[in-house]
Amino acid sequence: MICLDYDGTFTKYPDLCNLIIDYCKKKNIECILATMRSEWERDDGLAEIEKKIKVYYTNRKAKALFLAEIHIVTGK
Repeated sequence: MICLDYDGTFTKYPDLCNLIIDYCKKKNIECILATMRSEWERDDGLAEIEKKIKVYYTNRKAKALFLAEIHIVTGK
């Protein structure tokens, strides 16, 4: 699994992130995006990404901890 970040990563390097998403789809690698935003902070960019991959909104929680709590990844 590959997990992308939104603010400062996808927003800064959208072409690279879209290449990663497309590569993962082609190779059957799960690719998700996690953002510390809340769902009500969704913008047009996130809405577009949601058409391609699963987006997790952590509501200001640390991403790794949040994803572990909902059993997407295993915690350390």
